[in-house]
Amino acid sequence: MHLMKNSIAPKISVIIPAKNEENNIDFCLKGIQKQVLKPAECIVVDNGSEDRTAEIARVYGAKVIILPNANIGELRNVGAANAKGDVLAFLDADCVPEKDWLLRACELLKDEKIGAVGNTVLLSDSGNWIEKVWYYNVKQNSGDVRYIGSANLLVKRNVFERIGGFSPELKAGEDRELSWKIQRAGLRTIHDERIHVIHRGYPRSIYEFFKRELWHGKAIISDFANLSRSRIIYILIFNSLLFITLAVSFLIGKYIIFIMIIISLLLIPTLISFIKCNRNRNIRYLLPLSLLYFIYLSARTISLYFSIYEHILAPKIKGNN
Repeated sequence: MHLMKNSIAPKISVIIPAKNEENNIDFCLKGIQKQVLKPAECIVVDNGSEDRTAEIARVYGAKVIILPNANIGELRNVGAANAKGDVLAFLDADCVPEKDWLLRACELLKDEKIGAVGNTVLLSDSGNWIEKVWYYNVKQNSGDVRYIGSANLLVKRNVFERIGGFSPELKAGEDRELSWKIQRAGLRTIHDERIHVIHRGYPRSIYEFFKRELWHGKAIISDFANLSRSRIIYILIFNSLLFITLAVSFLIGKYIIFIMIIISLLLIPTLISFIKCNRNRNIRYLLPLSLLYFIYLSARTISLYFSIYEHILAPKIKGNN
């Protein structure tokens, strides 16, 4: 069945940014086809794929827009600008929605006080140890949330346009920024446990996990601009100071301090992991979760350094020249 057939009110546009997703987008578009509430259209904004992503999308009747070398917020904004729906349903190409995904979301969006809805994406049945350890404590729940991830985000078009859409300059974290803008406009951002999406694209190795967190860390500038809303930024600032102290203590031969800093760098992720495991009354993942949090904090700290250089030091160096 073609995606464009049997559309009913409210008019919904599904917007999917994608790059080299030929192994996932087939499952994603099949999930859209099976929706109880049919979308008016599906728009795939291709960020310069070198595989068959665009070709597969066209086979399913999706409108394909090619936009290489763009930030993720730009991709989503371009999709929204070319959409005709009253509801903009943002979905990642490696995600598969349950058949009542659009129906449940649109039921909630009837409330004038709600600007956007969504939920945490779920693990696939084939999840590996990294997925199970990192996401085992993620729960599907309903209610107001600080932000909605753009892998599973549905927003009213008039609200999206009123707040100016996603911030196009952000390389990551565009969903948090959008959620905060919706809340500043006096509207609610809601998670609902019935809005189900399965995520097929979680990291499958330590290296992939590190790269993913390094990329997500590019949103750090947005965190600085919203300090009262960002929890992790204070830990990252402290962690970055520890890394600097570690390097200095080694260079000047203060090895006792060096060892103490290493212990501190290991204790922080262990403490965070213990809190999370204790909250769920299950400590079986304490050690592997501590390892992942160490990698997470290290990757995000490196991103912090890069962001400081890119947004503060580099412009000054360029201006002096």
